[in-house]
Amino acid sequence: MSLRRRLGLLGSEQGAAAALLVIVAALAVWPITRLVIEGLAPGGRFDPGLLGGVLTTKQNWVAAEHTLVTALLGTAISLVLGAPAALLLSSSRRRSSPSPGSS
Repeated sequence: MSLRRRLGLLGSEQGAAAALLVIVAALAVWPITRLVIEGLAPGGRFDPGLLGGVLTTKQNWVAAEHTLVTALLGTAISLVLGAPAALLLSSSRRRSSPSPGSS
């Protein structure tokens, strides 16, 4: 595939979606990676003893539990509110304009 064709893809919707996906993934992965590196290698030196300390600290397990509870409750609330709303929207008819193909 030529360079011109590859660059032409960037003008399409698929190219824009791919670029957006790359940007969002980078913005999501970079901070987490940085935290893990700082946690396991403070000052740039890896210390395997820190991992054992992190896994045995009660505060970290409490924080992990709160994170999971928050994520699960947020998902449940989104499903409870979003599913009926999506069903309502998908089953309602738009009366302001006719659907394509109908006369």
